[in-house]
Amino acid sequence: MWAEAEGRNYRRTILGDTLVRALMAAFVAHLSGLREIAQRMGDRLGTSNFSSLSHAIGRASTLTYLKAIVEQIQVAHKPRPGELVPLDSMAVTLPITQRHRCKKFNRSTAGGGVLWEYRINAAPGTCPVRILHTMAGAWNDSTLMKGVSLLAHGPIYLMDRGFFSLPLIEEWCTKGVRFIVRARFNLVYENVCNVSRARAYGKQGRIELDAIVRLGCTHTKCHPIARLIRVKIGRQHISLLTEEITWSAVQILEAYKKRERIERFHRFVKENIGLAHLYNFSHTGIMVLLYSALLVALLLFLAESPEPTHEDETIIALRKGFNAVRAAMGLGHPWKRNTNTHKRSPDVRKFKWQELQNP
Repeated sequence: MWAEAEGRNYRRTILGDTLVRALMAAFVAHLSGLREIAQRMGDRLGTSNFSSLSHAIGRASTLTYLKAIVEQIQVAHKPRPGELVPLDSMAVTLPITQRHRCKKFNRSTAGGGVLWEYRINAAPGTCPVRILHTMAGAWNDSTLMKGVSLLAHGPIYLMDRGFFSLPLIEEWCTKGVRFIVRARFNLVYENVCNVSRARAYGKQGRIELDAIVRLGCTHTKCHPIARLIRVKIGRQHISLLTEEITWSAVQILEAYKKRERIERFHRFVKENIGLAHLYNFSHTGIMVLLYSALLVALLLFLAESPEPTHEDETIIALRKGFNAVRAAMGLGHPWKRNTNTHKRSPDVRKFKWQELQNP
């Protein structure tokens, strides 16, 4: 694969397979920077010059080589029918004041990101994550999904408000894609028929609407028909759209609450594996680091043989495997990287509807 990725018969001091192994070891060991990587792995890399290592990380051939490896592993990504599969995007950014060669993300940061699907309870020996898109600069989730083909009559895809789009919902309903997506509360719709009556939901919530509706106003081009569930929990209003008819409203709400499992995977990749600490500030280099960190996670899961006894088994297996590898290397509990981000205010989580249901 490296010969195909390079393609020009260049004589490289740092080959692709050697570099990938060094980056994976650096993530597991939480090495502080390129100087330390070059110093510790100079014999393996063939050079102790950290600038040569930086150049090797930013090569397009390195990224092509890593993509080929990950794509081969992703062949085993086969969600079961009815399995919950959250979809979300994760940003990989750095402060815009840092010297970089990345596209602008917003006023204060630059970088890119990745859009992927994550299996909450992946079966042993399968791939728990599949990359759908990689992005440079800012993006919109619903726009990215226009080129993504989801499995029909397969898993149940869980998506937040960023994926809400009437053309997408119409396409999913037409093709038989099973989904639960959060919608805007001011959604315009026409009630076709009620599915169930209004009733209490938990201790502080109430299901206000559970009906089949026709979406969109008179000026919209498409008017998909889907099931709309509106619930008020504390001070927060939740609107969910789905094509599931046989499930109760409570089952749909409980299933959607598991969408945050993909956020735990994001924290694992950034904090435990250490993707929040970047070794290169070019876009190609950031993508190389992203694929290297993902490769670590995939190999950790494939190396484990977890028994599917817990709904959150995928992340448990990843953390268990990561700690086992560090213990074998004589390392202790992994420390968290400095992500250079401000802490969220406690008020942001005060009325989070998952916490209100489980005080």
